[in-house]
Amino acid sequence: PILFVSGELSPLFPTQLTTYYVETAQHAQSFLVKGAGHLPYAESPDETNHVLLTFLQENGCWWFLKLVNNYKTDMENKLTKDSKEN
Repeated sequence: PILFVSGELSPLFPTQLTTYYVETAQHAQSFLVKGAGHLPYAESPDETNHVLLTFLQENGCWWFLKLVNNYKTDMENKLTKDSKEN
């Protein structure tokens, strides 16, 4: 499965290009982030992350979600440890 996430206002990847990719690739879908430019993950991180995590769950990518969750937990623990040391 392929997920194209693009910003509605991206000057580099116009919506017509994303539509073309989805129509020509097998098992592809897209999500358009309204009001975002070329970096939807930076401009609308909550919305982009929600779409990405939903896509991964729906497509059986549980191993990746576990990896991300472990990384997040490790980073939170490191930040807590660092803040206590300072």
